[in-house]
Amino acid sequence: HGVARPAHTFSKVLNSPLNDIIGGDGELIPRLASDVSVDSGTMVIDIADDYRWDNGDPVTADDLMTQFKLGVIMDSTPKLRKMADLIDSTDDITKQGEKTLAIDLNTEVGEALGIAAITKGDIWTPESVFGKFVEEYEDASTETEREKATEKLLSFRWEVADVLSNGVGTFVEKNQSVAIIEPNEHHPLSENIPWDRFEMHYLSGNSTLLQTAKSGGLDYLKGGYEEDALPREDWMRILFVQ
Repeated sequence: HGVARPAHTFSKVLNSPLNDIIGGDGELIPRLASDVSVDSGTMVIDIADDYRWDNGDPVTADDLMTQFKLGVIMDSTPKLRKMADLIDSTDDITKQGEKTLAIDLNTEVGEALGIAAITKGDIWTPESVFGKFVEEYEDASTETEREKATEKLLSFRWEVADVLSNGVGTFVEKNQSVAIIEPNEHHPLSENIPWDRFEMHYLSGNSTLLQTAKSGGLDYLKGGYEEDALPREDWMRILFVQ
């Protein structure tokens, strides 16, 4: 699952959205994007200066361009499919500076729909890691070459130790039984994060889940009780350690 992020269960902790959508009226609250506008079918996204990956590198227009181009290329991937619905070609995505990206939306997309659909997703594909796949795909001159480029992307494995995040949290450890996340010191809200560490423990099976819940050891559950869904990573316990 090359382009399926290894941390998708924790995406809202590990990665920041361009905008948050708050309340029933759909109000957009700027996060990673300092401003988003649409004029004559072209969306312009300005990136806030204070967002960085957890290695200290700033989030740039190259990172956003990489993610949106991957969305167009990998239109069958659920996490990226919306990009392909709104953007016809990777050529429609261009930089206008280190912190500004321009996107020509297809004519079927209205302004409000385009802004909401594109900017509410979190940014998780740094150009330093995924840019090479986009470059190889765009350099391909035949369908066979494009298929090979896509296969390389699909076979890519992003090891946990190498994962970059730009959200409030960063991975310390992740294996088959537990995921441990600590605050990202480079996040603009790092001083206001109300926890020092949290752990997600995977619980497999209804009996284990129910026993843990009855003992008071379940702070939060993500998942269901369907037998045919087991075993799943979604059986988890979140432990907040102050």
